Amino acid sequence: MSVGVWWASLRDARAAAPLTALLDPVERARHEAIARADDRGRFLLGCALSRIALGELLGVSPAEVPLRRVCPRCGGPHGKPRLAAPHGSPFADVDFSVTHSGDVVGVAVARGANVGLDVEETGSGAALDVDTVAPVALTDAELAALNAHPPAERASAFLRVWTRKEAVLKALGVGLTVPLRRLEVSAPPLPPKVLSWPDQRTAPQAMAMADVDVVTGSRRLPATATAAATGATALRLHHHDGTAAVTAYATSPPPP
Repeated sequence: MSVGVWWASLRDARAAAPLTALLDPVERARHEAIARADDRGRFLLGCALSRIALGELLGVSPAEVPLRRVCPRCGGPHGKPRLAAPHGSPFADVDFSVTHSGDVVGVAVARGANVGLDVEETGSGAALDVDTVAPVALTDAELAALNAHPPAERASAFLRVWTRKEAVLKALGVGLTVPLRRLEVSAPPLPPKVLSWPDQRTAPQAMAMADVDVVTGSRRLPATATAAATGATALRLHHHDGTAAVTAYATSPPPP
């Protein structure tokens, strides 16, 4: 299964003011309603990066990419963004996933599968209280494997397990409605794999995962990330410089 992954740095993209022109009315309303400037920036960059990545695939201007955001539970405009490809379109099988943490924003795009991407920034300087969060998020087996690591390595090991779980849940489209303690994944440094599902009756027939390098250009960003896709046994990752793509669009947007 081929998955395109785009990474961008919020800091590098701050000057990209023309990106607001890419927002549709629903996105613009959400953007304006976000109180914190950094959160607005992450939302804007996620929308822009999604449209640029999908526009390249569809062969259309980013502003012309048809997206919809419908919550499956309440019908509100805050659900997972999806490509609104018409019935019978050759792009009806395209799925994408947006993730952000701190300064890092990422988008994964796949065809013929549901895809999930999750990232956790590791260089913000904020201390992670692993002793508090791990018992809530990990199974007993995962917790035992985590505690086998030296104390100095436990934060990075926990984030690797966390992103693996989150990527799987995003690919399934269930978010955190599934208790994390009932989903078990392999521990680092083993290759990512789902070991136990909360409900085997509803588990997908196949789920492929891959740990992802978080890179823009030649610069590695301080973050941990994982991608997952349903219906696949292996992932082939194709990396794109999202920061360069967003900056290029912002400096030379297509004419209206």
